[in-house]
Amino acid sequence: MTETDVWRELGAIRDPELPVSIVDLGLVYGVRLSMARLEGRPDTHIDGAAPAATDRRGHRGATGGLPESADVVVTLVWDPPWSLERITGRAGPP
Repeated sequence: MTETDVWRELGAIRDPELPVSIVDLGLVYGVRLSMARLEGRPDTHIDGAAPAATDRRGHRGATGGLPESADVVVTLVWDPPWSLERITGRAGPP
């Protein structure tokens, strides 16, 4: 499993209010993998800008299917604040 795999899985999660992925809305700030202490498998760390981006159940559902994922750690990020400039062109005009 790579960070690219996790980004791809997160890109499949749609915002609950819009038919656009949370990645294209700019709600996911970052993804990183780190080694779990005991299992020897990577933990998945996701930083997001809004509750929709950091819904542990939603992300766990998306990344839990990746066989090497030991755990998903989701952090709500307040700084920098989310803004319309974070929306990608794939989401359409703001």
